[in-house]
Amino acid sequence: MEPPFEMTTITLEIASLAGGPTTRHGGGTVPTVAHPAASAWPRLPLGSRLGRYRVGSLLGRGGMGAVYLGHDPVLDRPVALKVALESWGEDAEPRMAREARMLAQVSDPHVVQIYDVGRFCGGTFVAMEPVHGQTLSAWCREGRRHRQVLDVFVQAGRGLAAIHRAGLVHRDFKPANVVVGDDGRVRVLDFGLAVGTGTRAPSVDAGESTLEDTRLTTTGATLGTPAYMAPEQHRGGAIDERADQFAFCLALFEALVGRRPYRGSTACELLEQKLTESARAQRRRLPRRVRGAVMRGLRAERSLRWPSMEPLLGALATA
Repeated sequence: MEPPFEMTTITLEIASLAGGPTTRHGGGTVPTVAHPAASAWPRLPLGSRLGRYRVGSLLGRGGMGAVYLGHDPVLDRPVALKVALESWGEDAEPRMAREARMLAQVSDPHVVQIYDVGRFCGGTFVAMEPVHGQTLSAWCREGRRHRQVLDVFVQAGRGLAAIHRAGLVHRDFKPANVVVGDDGRVRVLDFGLAVGTGTRAPSVDAGESTLEDTRLTTTGATLGTPAYMAPEQHRGGAIDERADQFAFCLALFEALVGRRPYRGSTACELLEQKLTESARAQRRRLPRRVRGAVMRGLRAERSLRWPSMEPLLGALATA
């Protein structure tokens, strides 16, 4: 007999998928959705089928798709079903299929696992590992000791390192795209922007206003989240794994200090601060034992950063 579906503490790609803030529901974290297309989209009926999967509770929806709790009757296990509809725009389905292909190249305990991808009448779905826990951003807000923060970030960094070994760059690493599992395992999520190493990023309109947690887009291209983007990603240069390293160190700085080192209100202001390395004036806010490691990852010139995630993680793990 298949189990009933109830709202759980599953959190899967909430920030990137729903495009808005999150709220607490039933002990878990669920999106607060403001996207107009999402509100107009009909929910899949409880108990309906996507391929072989039974549809359960709606966990979140937004501009690029929706996530449901699901059940695989063949293997008798829960799944997270990420759904994109044709009616949600020309980017939704190709992006989801591309994300599935990217995820399929990576096998690591710190990267969310993909099970299956399929088509149904009107859209595409991806069956993924359901993750019980909370986003790294929510986890950090609860107040953590520095050693706890470092241990969790080292796990997330191992996920990034696995992505890089597959020849990929995440391009949108941030605390909202990482889940701290109830099992203690940390997983990196949301590969919708992942690209191959050496890909040239589209440049950002220097005067475009942005919120710190909002993805920027240009015509035909999604860029990432400006608050965490490396300078070369802002400027549209070729990017490699060191762009993810910059975002990782910026997020770690934020988690340890309680605020981001760059606080511009536009992409132009953020880029200027990153290029002038204004964060160096705040380096004494960081714990002494990790100060050098984090600040090296935040260098404006990528050749001055760590050569890869591995030596950075080694420095953090032994700090």
